[in-house]
Amino acid sequence: MTLPYNLNRFGAGKRKRPYYCEVEYLESDGNQWLDTGYTINSATDEVTFNFEMISTTKYQWLMGEHDNGARFGVGVGDGTNLRNIAYGASTYKVNDTEIYNSIHYFVANSNGVYLNGTLVHAFESFASTSTIYLFSLNVVNPNKAAGKIWKYTHKRNGALIRDMIPVLDWDYTPCMYDKVSGQFFYNKGTGTFAYGREIHYVDYLESTGTQYINTGVNLTSNHSVEIDYQLTQASQSRAGLFGSLNMSGSNQGRFGSLLSPSNSYLEHGYGSGNDYWQQGLPDTNRHTFYQKKNDVYFDGSLIHSFSAATFSLVLNAPLGSFGYTNYTPAKSKYYSSRWWNGDTLVREYRPAI
Repeated sequence: MTLPYNLNRFGAGKRKRPYYCEVEYLESDGNQWLDTGYTINSATDEVTFNFEMISTTKYQWLMGEHDNGARFGVGVGDGTNLRNIAYGASTYKVNDTEIYNSIHYFVANSNGVYLNGTLVHAFESFASTSTIYLFSLNVVNPNKAAGKIWKYTHKRNGALIRDMIPVLDWDYTPCMYDKVSGQFFYNKGTGTFAYGREIHYVDYLESTGTQYINTGVNLTSNHSVEIDYQLTQASQSRAGLFGSLNMSGSNQGRFGSLLSPSNSYLEHGYGSGNDYWQQGLPDTNRHTFYQKKNDVYFDGSLIHSFSAATFSLVLNAPLGSFGYTNYTPAKSKYYSSRWWNGDTLVREYRPAI
């Protein structure tokens, strides 16, 4: 087994390693499951769940609970070739392509149920008496499913009560670690969880002017982006930090930040033809840039508000570059970045090996 950290790094017997190592996901073959320890009240709670469904057998569930009038979860129901989302007194059926054999993002809150950012079921009022299971449905005989889980969170009245991530513990046992309670949650079934690649965080990633990340996000006027960055060269021409633009057609628009052709400014864009040039920059200090839709913040201070606009950008917006002709990646270090669509966090980047 690959150890979370190399013991030789610190010498034999020196217990200086972190007491867990994050991994990409936990995977059940249909025999492993665990209990989150919390029930759900649809009016006060919010549950988020990143998952991939593998089971195709009926009545197998990857997350949830079931009691009278308060069904809640994600799994395979009783429909032919359909996967189900249980919620309150009803069960919502979605197609294979919407929930099966790829990573999906589930949110349930006081507005209803969202799958990959799309509202799929209106709010229903219910309160369960059974706790929520992961990799299973909490019933008398747990209906366990094969699948993968990347993350699980549970808020109550806006406060986190569970923030569970896949890890290897000190003994290299795959389990979930709750960052709220500081507890490990172990398999209550048989066998052992499989897991994804180990995650080892580093301080930053650095682009030398050729590297960038394809975020897969097509920015719109409803998005917000935050980057914590540090240029390694102050004078750079046509170098992008993030974003893209549409130059032609009826849906013109731009969203992002780049180093201008004149080398003297850091340019911020939003909407059609709205550019803001900030004198005195760039420099090689570390900065936080936050574009909250049409408002631009630099190191925590509001520096510009663009006119309201409505647009959708055709090109994916890279992190570390700008998605348009003649722009190259900026020579820069990146410490973190978060991307929102409305109030929903859709990307959260941390440098890692």
